[in-house]
Amino acid sequence: MNPEDTSSNNTKKIYVVLGKRLAADQLTLEGQSRIDRLVMALRCNEIDNSVLAFCGGVTKGQTVSEASAMYCYLVSQVDECSNQCGSLSNLLNRNHILLEESSTNTVENIENLAIELLKTGQLQAGNQLHVTFISSDYHLQRIFEIQQLMDEQGLLGTLKKRCEQSGLTVLVDYDISRHFVAQYPYQHLEAQLFLLCDELTTYRVYLEGVVRHSFTRDLESVRYEPYRIGNSALNRMNALIQQSEKWSFLVSSIELLRECIEATHCEQSPQMIEPYLIIFDTHLALLNRWFDPEQSHAGRWWR
Repeated sequence: MNPEDTSSNNTKKIYVVLGKRLAADQLTLEGQSRIDRLVMALRCNEIDNSVLAFCGGVTKGQTVSEASAMYCYLVSQVDECSNQCGSLSNLLNRNHILLEESSTNTVENIENLAIELLKTGQLQAGNQLHVTFISSDYHLQRIFEIQQLMDEQGLLGTLKKRCEQSGLTVLVDYDISRHFVAQYPYQHLEAQLFLLCDELTTYRVYLEGVVRHSFTRDLESVRYEPYRIGNSALNRMNALIQQSEKWSFLVSSIELLRECIEATHCEQSPQMIEPYLIIFDTHLALLNRWFDPEQSHAGRWWR
């Protein structure tokens, strides 16, 4: 999808910094990288006279919202470089700042923002909302990949429908280069395994769609690309794990994920697929937390 012309007075530009889970109420390195990308955009005058929104509520184990932590970090960056680049503060002040502190996912991020903007008079029914995301590379890549492969299951399609109920038209470009992308800050083995786990999200979303009866298209054509992506990710995970005995005990978990993928062929009914979805989702979430460089492994973290 290409965005429509946003020069009209009827169109409001909104730049959305997607939330990242905190650690001990502090922004992690990945969360900081998203704000650093925002600072770069401000310095390059790529954001001006728009709504700048920070998203993310208070998650389990935290007392500070993700939105508040990101905004505080941005303010600290502005204060830190005020002597060298005082214009950054001026650029920030030329945008309307909004903290959305109740959402738990991307759809709620924008839906709640739209409601808040309507309440404050920043938006009116009939307006167009042109959304640009600011997030990590792998995060945005997965959002747009799923949207393009399985529009029925995509977050952005749901977002548009919900905002239409409030009289708003949402414009989102599906080209990732039209958004502000922060590079994932880790490169070590565990980080590579974490990113490969994230690639398996696409197949999980496919399984969820089958169980929910979301697809009216031929399932074989819908499954083809998620299946290819999933198997490719598992093959690369196996190759990486063989490089370190530390992770050798997880080979069986990876093979269990592969068995779930192979067992959920198109001839299976949604009722037959649902148990595999439960197993796949549970083990994928465990591996994701295990490999995440920013996940605390204190206490019974796996629960």
